[in-house]
Order: sequence, then structure tokens, then C-alpha cells
Amino acid sequence: MSGCSTVVLCHVMSSVQLGVAARHAVRAEWVLVGLVAVIVRLAITWAAKDSGIFSDMADYHLRAHWVLEGKEWTDSFRGPGYPVFLAALYRLWDPDLAGARIGNALLGGVTATMTCLLAADFVPRRAALCTGLVVALYPAAVLSSVYVMAEGLYGALVLAALLVGRTLNVRRAATAGALAGAAALTRSLGLSLVGVIATGHLPRVWRDRDWRRFALCISVMAAVSLLTLLPWFRHTTRVSGGVMLDSSSAYNVLLGANPRAQKRLHIPDGSWVWETYFAGAIDEADRNRRALRESWTWIRSNPGRWLSLMPAKMGYLYGLEGREHAWAYSNSYFGPRAPLTVRVWGGLLLVSFPPLAVLAIVGLLRPGLLDTSTGLQIAAFLAVTTLLHGVSFSETRYHLPLIPLLAVLAARGAAGGTPMPRARWVAALALGLSLSVVWWEQAPELLDRYRQLLAPEGWRTMLEF
Repeated sequence: MSGCSTVVLCHVMSSVQLGVAARHAVRAEWVLVGLVAVIVRLAITWAAKDSGIFSDMADYHLRAHWVLEGKEWTDSFRGPGYPVFLAALYRLWDPDLAGARIGNALLGGVTATMTCLLAADFVPRRAALCTGLVVALYPAAVLSSVYVMAEGLYGALVLAALLVGRTLNVRRAATAGALAGAAALTRSLGLSLVGVIATGHLPRVWRDRDWRRFALCISVMAAVSLLTLLPWFRHTTRVSGGVMLDSSSAYNVLLGANPRAQKRLHIPDGSWVWETYFAGAIDEADRNRRALRESWTWIRSNPGRWLSLMPAKMGYLYGLEGREHAWAYSNSYFGPRAPLTVRVWGGLLLVSFPPLAVLAIVGLLRPGLLDTSTGLQIAAFLAVTTLLHGVSFSETRYHLPLIPLLAVLAARGAAGGTPMPRARWVAALALGLSLSVVWWEQAPELLDRYRQLLAPEGWRTMLEF
């Protein structure tokens, strides 16, 4: 695992220096946007300095200490990307949870600056600055920096890989491959980045007939990505019985394809799946095989039910924010807060995503996006992510890594420039109305949760997830 740790850390830190390789020079105001993001997140971290860890956060925290103490990883349930990042932070800062949150704040700053760089491919410099500010101040991203969770790191790695992969030569291909590998070690969906980056260059390659150079670059990118993953694959083969990015992904697929499958995760259903399908499994590789086999068996027997669930699960991927935060607050994560604080945060979380999503739809459908390699890559990554979450299951926190990409599309939608044909406006209206129906259905549950949080001792109500 030490070799894997070194590889991942090198690739994570390389993302901070992407401005050197970008098409646009990093402007001072874009760096200031990153600084704003860091300051805001550090302020929230200070206000929530007594918050602890539980659930997924405890998993990452425990594995980070395995790295620090040189212990053998005993399973492959979580990929090593975020625990290795945490371990590096824990070496730098003490106490360790404060160090994790400082690292999350710095990631937020890097992400905001990189968003400016990416947005400058589509909109004028000032609009790119505003796009970075949206990411820097986005309420759910700011609040989530308190959590010891992998969304911030994964989002930064995705953005970095797409920035490097906008144009291809052998050196950029190698860097993009390393970042894609690091992203895959953080979240298994990151494995799609090699194909996404390659897809973005296919129209130009087809036009120029430059197949030999394209094949060389993609081969280098895939090879470097594989080399990044190999130490972890050796570990999973040795301790878990087979090659895998993690042993939770196949389980997630089964959660979305079983007789009790719903629009989103319900904890009791997860326990039922574990007891029903994994009893007697000899190792994690065996659990993976069972999960994929049983989910495929159910899909073949219930194709209509499975297909009908997919749009609903996609709706939760792009759903209203706040449910997870309300759950954390109700379980005493943030401690007691003044009613005004709860109201303000609840309101900000509730209203921030819909306008961003609607403008992003316009930016996605405005003509010209797919004429650029970057635009095609963004569209492809969003499509792959949406489809795969529709296949497995979704929570609104899973769209946090997509916020920079949605902000870039939203800037393109708001900036205008290219006229929109009537058919595209109709498509945008249809998508917007579909999401509005989803948000309308989700709003009552969220509002009811907020009402419970505002009651006396609301921070101890222990709402269900």
C-alpha cells in the first residue's frame, strides 16, 4: 500500500499546478477567487470545529490512520484515494480532524480557480470570474467541507483531468491518465475519464485523419492510468480475492436492482440486501460477483420496474439539497445552533441548486458546445455519471463533484451569444419542467425536516437517513 499511497499523493498534488499547462494564464483575480473559497470554508470549519465523524467519515478516517501507522489494509471496501489524502493532511496538521478540514478548504480554493480556467474556454474573462465565485460560495460545497468525505477531492481530480485533457500530446496524455487513475482510486466512476477525454477529441481526429497520434496519446493515457491503479489491484487481489476498484460499487448496483429497490437508499433495505445476498460469501470478490449476478438476474426478470426506477434515481442525483445535512444536524453533528442559523442554511441549501441546474440545461443545449473538445468532454462525463447513478442509486450529495461543470454550463447559458433554435428551447423547457416536478415532490419532505430541526432540541431529533 505504501507504493500506492505515494503514487496517489503525487497525482493529487499535481492538480494544484494545472495553471502552467492550461490554455489561459492563471489571472490574479482567479487566484483571489480561490482564496475567497478557502477563507469562507475555513470560517465554516472554525464555527463547526467541535463536529466529529461518523458513518462513511469514520471509514475514511480509520483508513487514513492505517496509512499513517503503516498497517495492512484488511479490506477493499473503500478506494485508497481519499484516505491517502487524509493521511498526508494528518501528517501536516494537528489535531487531525482540523487538518482534514483545512485540506478540504484548500481543495475548495483550487477547485474554484480551476473552474475559472475551464469557464474561460466558453465565456469572457469576467464571466469566468463569476463562475469561479459561484463555486467558491456555493452553500452545499462550503458546508460539506466540514465533512470528512471524498466529494471535494474527487471533484478536484475530475476537473483537473478535464483541464489537462482539453488538448492532447504525449505529456498531457500521461498527466491526464495519472489524474484519471487517482480519481478512480477516490471514486470508481473516475475510471470513465479516460474514455470521456478520448471522446472529446474524436470529432477533430475524424476531421484531420490524425489517427496515429490520437492512438499514441490515448494509449499513453490508458497505460499511465493503469499503472496508477496497479498497486491497488495487487492489494485487492491479495486480501480480497480479485481485481476491483472497491467492493462497494457492485453492492451499490444491487441496491438499485433488487425487489426492494427504491428511488434512493433506505438503510434498512441495505441491511436486507446484505443479509439476503451475501450470507456465506467467502471474500469481497465473491460478494462482488454475487451482487452483479443477482442484480442482472433481477433486471432480466423485471425490466419494466428497473427502467421505471432509473429516471427517479437520476432525479435524486439532481435533487434538492439539504436532506443529508438535516440528517447530520439532527444527529448532533454540528451541535445546537440558533434557529436563525438553521433557517438561513436551510433556505440557502433549498434554493441554490435549481437556478444553477436550469441555466446549466440552457448552456448544455446552446449550439456550439459539442464543437469543442472540452464541451464534448463535459457533456460526456455528465451523461456517463447520470447513467451510472441511474443504474445503481443516487443521493443529492453525489452531484457536488459536478457543481463546477454545471457552473461552467450555467455561465454559458447565461452569457448568451449563440442563438438557440426553437427546438432546443423546447428541449430545455422539457428538461427544466421534469426537474421542477422532481423538486416539487422532494420539497415537502425537506420542509418537514427543517420544521423538526427548528423545534426545541431539534439538533437531537435523530431523523432517519
